[in-house]
Amino acid sequence: MEIMGTHYSEKEAAGKAVINACTTLQGSDSVPLGQYRGFSMSLQYDAAHTDYKLTMKGAMSHTISLGADIFGNITRMDNLVDGVAKELERYRTALQDTHTQLANAKAEMETPFAKEAELAEKSARLKELNILLNMDQKDTALLDEAPEKESHDGRKTHCIER
Repeated sequence: MEIMGTHYSEKEAAGKAVINACTTLQGSDSVPLGQYRGFSMSLQYDAAHTDYKLTMKGAMSHTISLGADIFGNITRMDNLVDGVAKELERYRTALQDTHTQLANAKAEMETPFAKEAELAEKSARLKELNILLNMDQKDTALLDEAPEKESHDGRKTHCIER
C-alpha cells in the first residue's frame, strides 16, 4: 500500500499512516492519498456526518467511511476490493447467461411455428362461428323491432314480413 508517497508492506504501519493523513487533513476538499491493490485512493472530511471518507477509484469510484481502528480501516478497504471482484464475477456470469438466452431466442425464432396449420384452421372456424352468431343477433334485433299481434288464443306473436 502506498500512502502519501510512502510504500507500506505492514498493515499496522499503513493503517497508522491513513489515520495520520486524516488528522493532517484540512478542509473538506478531497486530497489524493495513495494506491492500494490497483485502486487510487483519495481522502476527504464529511462535515455533515463528521467522519472521514476514503474513495477508492478504478474504473468506478467506491467510498467507505473510516474509523479510529487502524486494522478496521484496512479491513474495510480489503472488503471493498473483494466485494468489487465478487460483483464483477457475478455480472460476468449474468452477462454470459444473457448471451445464452439471446442465442436460444434467436434459434427459436428461426424454427417455424409447429401449430401454424392448426391455428389457421381454428381461426377460420372462429370467424365462421362469429358470423353465425352475428346473424342470430340480427334476427333477434329484427324480432324486437317487429310489431306484435295478438293471436286468437290470446298469445302475442311477432309478425315479420320477409
